[in-house]
Amino acid sequence: MTEVALRSALAASTDSARYWQDPDGEDVLAATEPVRRELRRVAEHIARSPHAQWWTTALAETNQWAIASRDDDSPDTFEPGLQNY
Repeated sequence: MTEVALRSALAASTDSARYWQDPDGEDVLAATEPVRRELRRVAEHIARSPHAQWWTTALAETNQWAIASRDDDSPDTFEPGLQNY
């Protein structure tokens, strides 16, 4: 497990996340017990990696970003204290 491989996998997972939609075929397959058992083994390996240790560090409260897609005439929807770009 390399840092680049871990960050790439995390980015791919985040990019394909669709929490607001029904599970697709891959989600349904991943939820089956045989696949979950193997994914758990992989997750435990990743969690022990020194490249994943930053996941449990304190939140960088002053360095948060939000990106919103909105129409030109929509009001800003950013939260106070966030970097607005």
